[in-house]
Amino acid sequence: MSATRARSGFPIVVASEIGTLLGFYRDVLGGHVTYRYPEDAPTYVSLLIGEAEVGLGEHPDPPRGPSQVSLWFYVTDPDGIVARAASYGAVVTSPPEDQPWGERIARLVDPTGIEVIVARAAQ
Repeated sequence: MSATRARSGFPIVVASEIGTLLGFYRDVLGGHVTYRYPEDAPTYVSLLIGEAEVGLGEHPDPPRGPSQVSLWFYVTDPDGIVARAASYGAVVTSPPEDQPWGERIARLVDPTGIEVIVARAAQ
């Protein structure tokens, strides 16, 4: 691989306080915390959600407004995820629905306003 190419990457979702974000990505989507800094009162957390890595970071003045990115996660039970997300106060913009190509998808909004799509793969 050329030294001028990226080796890997992952999204970092930022907010003025990461507690609510951590609850959403850990408890709703089943994320596993792999890194916290600092350990006692983290301002940055890395999570594995399935095979995807997502960072959560505190930012003194996080960007606001409509998001130009969506995070897509394949899950076993989109209906269950949506129900759990709603219990956390997440906005459900599109309930789970079977798609013509065989997937079942739903659209949520995380605590920072980023669209999160959960989908069951075509079977």
